[in-house]
Amino acid sequence: MKITSIRQLLLHRLILMVLLPMFLVNWLVLSISVASIKKTIHRRNTMVKIMIDHFFQDYEDVLDQTHRVFSREDLEDHEKNDYLKTWIENFKGLEKLGILNLDGIIQYSSKAEDVGTDMSNFKFIESALNEEGAAWSGFAFYSRDGKKQIMAAKRFGENILVTHIDLQCFNKIFNEITENSRSKIFILDNDGNAIFYNAGDISTERQNSLRYKYIFRKKNRNHAEIDLIKEETSGDTVENFLEIKKTGWSIVFIEEEGRKFIFIWDFYKYIILILGLFTLIMISMVYFIIKKILSDIKKLKEIADRVSNEELPEKNNYKILEIEKLADKFLEMGKTVLERKNILKEEISFLETLLDTIPEPVYFKDKEQRYLGCNETYAGYLGIKKEELQGKTVYDLYPKDRADGYHKADEELIKTGKSQLYESKLINKILGCQRDVMFHKSVFRNLDGEIAGIIGVVQDITNLKKAMEKLKTLSTIDGLTEIYNRRGFDELSIKNWKEAIRCKKEVSVIMGDLDIFKLYNDHYGHQGGDECLKKIARVLKNSCKRPLDIVARYGGEEFIILLYNTNLEGAKVVSETIIKNIQNLNIEHVKSKHDKRVTISLGAASQIPIVGENIEILIKNADKMLYRAKENGGNRVEV
Repeated sequence: MKITSIRQLLLHRLILMVLLPMFLVNWLVLSISVASIKKTIHRRNTMVKIMIDHFFQDYEDVLDQTHRVFSREDLEDHEKNDYLKTWIENFKGLEKLGILNLDGIIQYSSKAEDVGTDMSNFKFIESALNEEGAAWSGFAFYSRDGKKQIMAAKRFGENILVTHIDLQCFNKIFNEITENSRSKIFILDNDGNAIFYNAGDISTERQNSLRYKYIFRKKNRNHAEIDLIKEETSGDTVENFLEIKKTGWSIVFIEEEGRKFIFIWDFYKYIILILGLFTLIMISMVYFIIKKILSDIKKLKEIADRVSNEELPEKNNYKILEIEKLADKFLEMGKTVLERKNILKEEISFLETLLDTIPEPVYFKDKEQRYLGCNETYAGYLGIKKEELQGKTVYDLYPKDRADGYHKADEELIKTGKSQLYESKLINKILGCQRDVMFHKSVFRNLDGEIAGIIGVVQDITNLKKAMEKLKTLSTIDGLTEIYNRRGFDELSIKNWKEAIRCKKEVSVIMGDLDIFKLYNDHYGHQGGDECLKKIARVLKNSCKRPLDIVARYGGEEFIILLYNTNLEGAKVVSETIIKNIQNLNIEHVKSKHDKRVTISLGAASQIPIVGENIEILIKNADKMLYRAKENGGNRVEV
């Protein structure tokens, strides 16, 4: 039969696991309480006994101290009685002290009239002769002056020391000890007589009852300590007999309790036994019920384990209907989870493929700047596998100085959330060389809109930068003559001009123009003119080879030269060299007035630049000199 629900199971079965154990626990608590009362009473009574033992031990110590004093060789015989008398006066409860010889005759005494008295007939004196410790009289007696006393004796070599103790002192101490005790306490001497008690007036019948019990125990139990022996006496009492070892007396502690306490004390263990057996039966029943539950729960766990391993389990049979319904829901959930997991795998696979298809390196990190993943291109850049990158930081991949920069940039990005774009350099492990790259970085957010990490794209701009450099070069180089054009000259001449200002160096400019070159083009054509310009440019370039010298085509057939750290005389020398070298080319020019050859006119100017002036002034002066050279027939230099 199937249990229809867990609620039914709890109501009809598991409730027994609560009520019965609670009932059992209550009885156990009661039994423990009874045992605790027992231990408390026993400890309290034992403490009283110990305190009384200490009382008698103090007087044994008196005997030891007296012996040590009498052992002194400087103590005279006539001083010994006086010493004993003084000792008696200073020690509370001490009635007399005496020193006997081994025949039991008093030789010295705190009371002089006792000297010579024979005490050999006392049994405790005989015990003191044969025992190492102190021997006590074991019973109380009255002295000559009517005081109730007890005696102790101890042998020291050839002497026996005897002390007489006033039991009125003991009675006072006894009352102080038992003042806060809830027990009725009796002290019985060796004959079973009650010599002390704290129970007020005690009847003769009660005293005889205690005496008979004491004698019975002494005969049959060797006077051993008896732990809480229950007696059927009037008032339903519990009596505890303990022995005072010093004197052989007994202390009787009487605990007055009602019949209910005695009944529980006698029979609670049997009740617990019955309840324990009953509880074991109930636990056995509950065990089989729980076993059914655990069996069904194990099948539920199997569903979860199979789903975790991406398997869809088959439906099982269950012993509890409600768990069976729960299992059906688990199966439906497992089916849904597996379907969504497969979809998620497909999406992840698609995204990974998409990332790997992107030719640019792509990576992404978490908020703590640990790499979460990357595409194949980025992994190839670093020379590692994609799986090896996960969990690493920039400090695991780059030198510390560069890693510090990347780390600082990432921190700023996470802090502000603003996209970043900056240049850097990376070593491409595939190509084995350093590349110029551009980092494009942005943050990505979770569903709550909080920053969850960083996405970065690395763009290789090495070729782009080279192209830009080439383009820049092309923009400053004349395409025909392959020397600087006017733009290139302007950019470089400004730099040299500023350097000359800083170093206070002289700068010279030479302006040149081919003589009647228009007629050359008209006669030989533009193609022949271009070839002529190329040859002239090579002569100019070869004539000015210093690093800071600038040779440029200024326009058409005009050329310009800047000579750094050169005075006017030096510029004239360079100009004359150029004229001579061009003549040596022997380029035919039938329209020329100068030996039918191509010639050039030059004008030179020089100055030391100063702050506030620019190179345009110098260029104008050189241009004026060129104009003068033209007017003077050409093929010459004017300075």
